[in-house]
Amino acid sequence: MVAETGCHAVMIGRAASANPWIFRQMPIHGHGGYDRPTEADRHRMIRAYFEMLLAEAEKARTCPALLSSGIRPAR
Repeated sequence: MVAETGCHAVMIGRAASANPWIFRQMPIHGHGGYDRPTEADRHRMIRAYFEMLLAEAEKARTCPALLSSGIRPAR
């Protein structure tokens, strides 16, 4: 795209949340290749996301500032 249009950069934005491997795929996409995520890649990403959700839920459950702000954890 950069070579064809002369643009200086490309904005990815929300595409990264739908395809977190986009940054790994970009450099090789222009050279005819396309790196598809493996099942192991998908599993690691989903597991990491789930662990972050659990950590945030625990913070919300125990954080007095959040509780006093009216935010309540789901039961």
